[in-house]
Formats: sequence, C-alpha cells, structure tokens
Amino acid sequence: MSEVWIVAAEAVAALGRSRTEIWARLLAGETGITPVERFSTAPYYCKSAAEIKGLKPEPDSDSRFPSLLSELLHGLPRPLPQGCTLIGATLKGAIDRQEKI
Repeated sequence: MSEVWIVAAEAVAALGRSRTEIWARLLAGETGITPVERFSTAPYYCKSAAEIKGLKPEPDSDSRFPSLLSELLHGLPRPLPQGCTLIGATLKGAIDRQEKI
C-alpha cells in the first residue's frame, strides 16, 4: 500500500480566492450567489448564479478555465515536492457551453 500525503490544497469560488476566505465567509453565513453579470440572462428563468468575478478569458477564446487554473496554482507552495501529483476537481461542469446554447 502506498502512502498518500496531502501537502497543499486550494480553492477558488464565488465566495473567495482561498480556502481560508471561503471558509470564513461560509461561517459568516454569506452566499456567493448574485445576479449574473457575464452574459444576458433575459432568455433564462434564473437570473442569479455563483460567478467567480474577475476571471479573464484567454485571448481568442471564451474559456476562463486557464485563468482559474492559474489562480489555483498560484496558491500552492513552491516548489512542489518531487513526484507530486496534482489532482483537480470542479463543480463547474460545462457551463461555458451552456451559455452559447
């Protein structure tokens, strides 16, 4: 059996740009759900979402994923331990594609 060590963890969400900030705002009872600003919600029933404000799309693309990934990696220690494996997870799904439908 191999040992697993978690050496760092980070998060970026509508409630904040770090695990510490997100946790503090959750404990304070805050929500990250606000009116959508990135695109027109006129054709949709729901007008609110948990947007991560300030993420910039890549040049020649609508994707904000590289910007999000850059923020997450910035929060990790340097250098990462040799042999380290990064594991990522998202609840985002394919929301960028849904905007274009």
